[in-house]
Amino acid sequence: MTEVVYLHVGGPKSGTTFLQQVLETNSARLAEAGTLVVGPRLEAIHASMVVREDPRLDRLPELARGSWDRLVAQIRAWRGPAAVLSYELFAGASIEQVRVALGALEGLQVHVLVTARDLGKSIPSAWQEQLKFGLIRPLERWQPPLRAPRRASGAGAPCSRPTSRPAGARTCPPTRCT
Repeated sequence: MTEVVYLHVGGPKSGTTFLQQVLETNSARLAEAGTLVVGPRLEAIHASMVVREDPRLDRLPELARGSWDRLVAQIRAWRGPAAVLSYELFAGASIEQVRVALGALEGLQVHVLVTARDLGKSIPSAWQEQLKFGLIRPLERWQPPLRAPRRASGAGAPCSRPTSRPAGARTCPPTRCT
């Protein structure tokens, strides 16, 4: 039975696609070792939309609205000790949305994993992403879209202090841990 869930929330443009490809490529090996790679990826994309209450969900088939519940059921049904769910747009969830999502995982130990990237490399990467959608403005004249902050200064999702972590990983500040 699943005891631990590793929830990788991004952020966007921080190597998440690479990490997801490594997880998917090695999902059989991870399963043999007791770790479920939750998915498929499209289900994780839709689940992040459900968690974040993304209005674009209304334009998707009805099936997409149940994606978070299906992933939670997949995690709970797993016979191994651990599961990992990775999708970068979970990072955009508000504190209340995080509370609701974590409520669905009640009774499981949840570790939130965040990847980050040098801002100097993130901006050109975001510009390159826009090229996929037909942007023709040169990098020198492009600016990322400006958005109003979604959270009050210093606010963040609750987190738990890990008992062990990969080399170089950092724990969250004690004031933000539960």
